[in-house]
Amino acid sequence: MTQTKTTLPWWQTREGKSLLLVLGLTAVVVGAGIGLREPWPADEPRFTLVARTMVESGDYMFPQRGSELYSDKPPMFMWLQAMFFHLTGSWKLAFMLPSLLSALGTVGLTFDIARRLHGVRAAKVAAIALLFTVHFTYMMKRAQIDPVVIFLITASAYSFLRFGLTGAGVRWWYLGFFFAGLGVITKGVGVLGLFMLLALWLGRRWSLAADPAPKRPNALLGIAAFLGAIGIWLVPMLISVWREQTPEHLAYARDILLGQTAERYVSPKHHFHPPWYFLGVMASMWLPLLLVLPWAVAAWRKARHFRRIEVLAPLLFFVFVILFFSASPAKRDMYILPALPMLVLALTPALLFARRRVGYQRALFGFVALLGAGALLVGLAAAFGEPKLERSLIEARGPHATFEYLWWLLIGLGTAMLTLLVLRPLGRVEFRAYSALTVFWIGISLVAMPVLDGSSSARELMTEVARRIGPDAELAVVSFKEQDLLQADRPVVDFGFKQPRQVQWQRAVVWMQTAPEKRHVLGSGQTLEACLDPAKVVWTGVANRREMWLFTLDAVRPSCLMVSP
Repeated sequence: MTQTKTTLPWWQTREGKSLLLVLGLTAVVVGAGIGLREPWPADEPRFTLVARTMVESGDYMFPQRGSELYSDKPPMFMWLQAMFFHLTGSWKLAFMLPSLLSALGTVGLTFDIARRLHGVRAAKVAAIALLFTVHFTYMMKRAQIDPVVIFLITASAYSFLRFGLTGAGVRWWYLGFFFAGLGVITKGVGVLGLFMLLALWLGRRWSLAADPAPKRPNALLGIAAFLGAIGIWLVPMLISVWREQTPEHLAYARDILLGQTAERYVSPKHHFHPPWYFLGVMASMWLPLLLVLPWAVAAWRKARHFRRIEVLAPLLFFVFVILFFSASPAKRDMYILPALPMLVLALTPALLFARRRVGYQRALFGFVALLGAGALLVGLAAAFGEPKLERSLIEARGPHATFEYLWWLLIGLGTAMLTLLVLRPLGRVEFRAYSALTVFWIGISLVAMPVLDGSSSARELMTEVARRIGPDAELAVVSFKEQDLLQADRPVVDFGFKQPRQVQWQRAVVWMQTAPEKRHVLGSGQTLEACLDPAKVVWTGVANRREMWLFTLDAVRPSCLMVSP
């Protein structure tokens, strides 16, 4: 009698259970706190303001920041935020959902390619190592463009690896180009996914024993897939610019296609750092992952993993990305994060090797113990010692927040983390360490972020401004930050984000002169102090380390009515 082989649903297989475990953990760690805070600088208020303006105006092709077109970034990320607002009806949820889904996607792709190259156990180790790398966790809990870019670059590299190393179908070749194109219309550096083609080519030349390269599909069709993805945004935008023919739209097209790409890379205006800057970033923020490096070298020497194509190709990709960003004068810590998932993939055999070594377990234990002890000591010192830290926070953020909750949070987190580390019945050191890190991120998300939200988001500032001027007054801002407009309870007039301060001041004075009895202007102390009578301005608080002042026309000195302060 012939027996019928039963095929389990994928979620009941070992691979499916491991993937669901990893994704569930990612959802808990990254998703904790979503809906409990407003957008924070840097960048979060800007993108949310642009997305909200899209929804309110119905113009999804030309993003706006206040009264000006916003040409710093393509609109893909803001489209996603606007889409999630339409789905949820809440900006407090919508602005964070692209980052959460990007985290799930990046961790899931890392798990899957590691499973195909190294097995299920290795995949779980690699995915969890990526999730708990401090830089990755921190960035995925922010509503910036970079999480989406990291996912799209990883998806491009993943697709090329699927085609080149696992014998997958030709569709993965074209998907690699397509994801790189989507990355470009999210942020120009999304093109870096194509580095994996060079990494695979060199990897095969340098590896000890690599399978023959699969027959390469039509390169022109791959380029067509890449350009087609870019064309989703670029073609309609250029057609609209050609139809409009306004100076503003022509300037927008020129800046976003040239000024924010090649010119910004070669000749930036800010964020200058030396070529070795990213070494410090990795040494401090890519922990605890990089604790494995001594054992990685030992593993590569012992098993010659370094010369295997499945290790060499992602490692070369990592090197190319680091060199690319190091060559530009402008550097920010998040720029190199697209290299992290491929570094984790390259280190996967070493992570399996190291987790059985006492030295690595002690290093991991020590890192988490230092983090927990640091939280505990800072909390105790702030709660029971000299209140210097609290005074500095009040000076930077204003007196509204109750910082006492932060100190008790740190005391509780430190105690809980250290307790989890020393409870041997919970299992091996890895499990205890990652459990402690999970508690840390959940505590920060559910307590610290809500406590700091009022000042960080400028919500308290704009609430105070609304109380001072009353419901019927009109409000304008000079030298504003995006959160000022985002948190206002009424339409706010601005005089150009990129306009010189003198121009903004002159326009503000003219605006107030039209209806001086009901028009108020909000600005920072640095902007206003030279041209205002101190007795006639109203201090409204501190937000994002800026003292903010509110005034009407009668506070302006006669000598400054038409000149800059």
